Amino acid sequence: MAAGNGVPIRLVHENGSLTELDATQIAMTTQRKAGGMGVPFSGGQRWGLDMNMNKALIVMNGVFTDDKEIIGKDTAASAFVDFTSTMAWMSHPSGRGGMVKQSFLVGRYALDPSTTQGNIVTMFSSTNSYVDSGVTYSNASLLLQSTDGARFNIKFKKESSGTYTYSTNGSLVFGINPTGTLTAAGLAGNLVSLITGESSLNAKFSAAVVDSQASGESGSVKITQKATGPDGANNTPSFSNPTAGFSAPMVTDFVGGSIATKRSAGDKAMDLYGLSNNMKKTGPWKTVAGAGLVVGGVVGAIASSPTGVGVGVGVGVASAGVGMMLESGGYGSDYIVGLQIPYNSSIQANGETYVARNFIMPTGWGETRTSKGSEGNTNLASADLTKLGNRAGIKGVVNKLDIQYEAGQNVYNFVLHFIPVDRSI
Repeated sequence: MAAGNGVPIRLVHENGSLTELDATQIAMTTQRKAGGMGVPFSGGQRWGLDMNMNKALIVMNGVFTDDKEIIGKDTAASAFVDFTSTMAWMSHPSGRGGMVKQSFLVGRYALDPSTTQGNIVTMFSSTNSYVDSGVTYSNASLLLQSTDGARFNIKFKKESSGTYTYSTNGSLVFGINPTGTLTAAGLAGNLVSLITGESSLNAKFSAAVVDSQASGESGSVKITQKATGPDGANNTPSFSNPTAGFSAPMVTDFVGGSIATKRSAGDKAMDLYGLSNNMKKTGPWKTVAGAGLVVGGVVGAIASSPTGVGVGVGVGVASAGVGMMLESGGYGSDYIVGLQIPYNSSIQANGETYVARNFIMPTGWGETRTSKGSEGNTNLASADLTKLGNRAGIKGVVNKLDIQYEAGQNVYNFVLHFIPVDRSI
């Protein structure tokens, strides 16, 4: 606990979930890489070069204690299908890929406004579709998996009139007219209508149109499991068999989902210890890094092949890159990406005695003295670090965890080292 109107210290995970810590002592250290050097013939003056480079470390001492009552509440996992954005420049077999660069409606190469529906047209091209009973279907389909493991495959049907349709007869079909007046919000609304209108889907999921987390525009669908608990987290939604030249919308895995629990001190120690020993970060930057290792390893092996020297190293590097790419699928894991340490603020209290704010670490260009201090710290202590980054807490990685236990005691002591890092792979 820190002095922040009763708000606990929290570790923030990549999937947005939080781990609360009972900290008894916190030390925040910054060491700037600036030093003095004696200058000859200057009367003993020392000059220094400060390039705004620094190291930072946060050390927390605390305890794990038994819960006196059930903590938290039952929640369900949720995911997004974002029709405003696509990862066109680095396609992935599961329909995921690299950084968001353009609208889903634009497509990989159709950047001219007059051809913004090129992506949908490609989806139903002769090489990317099949005909069944006189109806044209795209090879691409959208897969959803519910909490109980049931899988639902949504097919895309080509319509010759209108704009959008959805099935109401028990089949899972998303109808779309490639020549209709298409919008991201319209596509999103049609998917919501399908999920809520089809009884088999409505029994497992709820859905709503929301603003995109990537573009800020309306046209993203938030899909939530109806059954609560962590079993709802899985690697769908995903686009199966994405067709040649077709850029699938951005999707995120079903993440989150929890059951209210009552944990002992040992349970809490075990949870954090197990996590610290095996945390795998997901997302596009890890895919990029993995691809770089594959290319570098292959090039190194080829360059060494005449002599055989270094071939094994090159193959090993490439294999490591493949492994990194396999681990990168999805968006949202239990990896710890940030830390929120609350404090009592008077300057933000607006007439109250105190209001809770998190320590922040605004880095990058354009920050002012105000924006880097308490006057610019306007976000609530409950703000989402996964969306606001260093404006809602401190981004970084766990560097070290020590857990101590004395026989006969019902508490565990811990020392956790956290290193602020703006971007990790």
